Amino acid sequence: MNTRKGKILIFEDIPAWSKLRFEPKTGNLTLKLHRGLIFQAPNDGDLKPWFGVKQNEEQLPLFKEDLLESRLGKERFGYRDDIVLVDEDASWYTYQITLPQFYINEEYCWGNMTRICKPLSVLLRHTECSPLVDTDSVDFQDFVAIVGEGTGRQNSFVAGTISPSYMGRLRRIFEVEKRIEIPLMTEAMKSAHKTMFGENKDYYRHNFRSMIEKSGPYLTCPGDACEVHPEYHSHGVREGMRLVDHNVDNGIQQFTLLYGLAAMGTALDEMSAQ
Repeated sequence: MNTRKGKILIFEDIPAWSKLRFEPKTGNLTLKLHRGLIFQAPNDGDLKPWFGVKQNEEQLPLFKEDLLESRLGKERFGYRDDIVLVDEDASWYTYQITLPQFYINEEYCWGNMTRICKPLSVLLRHTECSPLVDTDSVDFQDFVAIVGEGTGRQNSFVAGTISPSYMGRLRRIFEVEKRIEIPLMTEAMKSAHKTMFGENKDYYRHNFRSMIEKSGPYLTCPGDACEVHPEYHSHGVREGMRLVDHNVDNGIQQFTLLYGLAAMGTALDEMSAQ
């Protein structure tokens, strides 16, 4: 993962700059961004260069009808209303992320897939790095997750890093070697997959699993052994953990797994509140 003044999230706790969560009531994701991260971006929060768009261009050829909003802190981010700003205060902006349908009339809608994959990939890659100056958050960063542009096998992936303090929480909650199933993570993945692909009862009966053990989370979704799991490299007990994927081939799979990771944060929040 990326570094900040010699700090690497897997090795050191850093004041929080983002928070990704699944919202069970709406079935959507929320992403909180600290103002210190937003205005670290080039051109006062404008991520247009990350879209591969020149500064004097307002839209990508694929979306002539959709004005690209590439500036953070605005009412929406991306091409349409899939990523919208729903709250802000003195320190944080909160975005809501809603998935469009990817599979329509037994065909993939590549326009729908690209319109959310590209901006969300850009947004999450921006959160991969901590701000150049520590935020004023009283909490440490828990984890970060990134995804690819999701339009094919070559650019679809899920990866992440869990901080040392968050791994410490996992180890305290899941002390035994046995993997423990987390229903909220599984339901989040099913919800995302159903939104994008439509309902398939065979899928929902057998192909979604989410578990956590003291080494980290394990998630699987429909595909050829499609999953996210801890990196096999052994890290010390005072270190965090990198998350890697296996056989993620498209946007549906990467977002399904991303929803499961976001629900991990939600599930641990609920456990800590009990």
